[in-house]
Amino acid sequence: MVILSSSLSSARPSDPRIPLNDDIEAKQYLVMSPTVQKIWDQQQKWSILASRKRNAMAKWRNINFYLIFASTCLQVIGSQLPGTLGKVCSVARIVSLGAVPVINEFKLGSDELADHVKCRQVAEMIKSEVYKYYATEDSEEALKKNVDKILNDDDRPLYGLLLEYDGMDMQDVETRPIPHPDGREVTEWYNECRLTDQIKFRERKMGKMRKNAR
Repeated sequence: MVILSSSLSSARPSDPRIPLNDDIEAKQYLVMSPTVQKIWDQQQKWSILASRKRNAMAKWRNINFYLIFASTCLQVIGSQLPGTLGKVCSVARIVSLGAVPVINEFKLGSDELADHVKCRQVAEMIKSEVYKYYATEDSEEALKKNVDKILNDDDRPLYGLLLEYDGMDMQDVETRPIPHPDGREVTEWYNECRLTDQIKFRERKMGKMRKNAR
């Protein structure tokens, strides 16, 4: 759990002479360093990759639903049609139903779910490290070391996912700005950007789920 410092002075103008990582307060006024920006860009890419995998699974679940619905319709229609037309509907129904387990195996299997979970875990863990960097006295070197540990964790191998990650085109992707304190007192900033924002996100998500369940 991150322990926030409460011994910070009031806001003051940005001063380029403040040494990088001198203390927590100094981090509030510095322009974003290339190292932290690069790490935040990594977080955004992993988050987007996780969302893409989630959306892909949702798409294949919808396809399965339509295939099952189509097979039911074809069964009803085929039973009402004589001869060749009835046989065509019967074959189409078999093909539709046969595609469902194939999709379940190759598009909705445990590997696909595990990949989505891994991407989301990496994104959230890197995000936590960035917030911790601003809320504590951790140095940039410590931040980079912690992120490297996340990406090279033997208990969560990312081999195939790294190929997808490296091949991602981010040109037309809208990313979130880095959560820089921008002169605000750290406790206030952390509560607003980390805690309150997360609570609001969960509330929106639960509201959407309740709406879909009606």
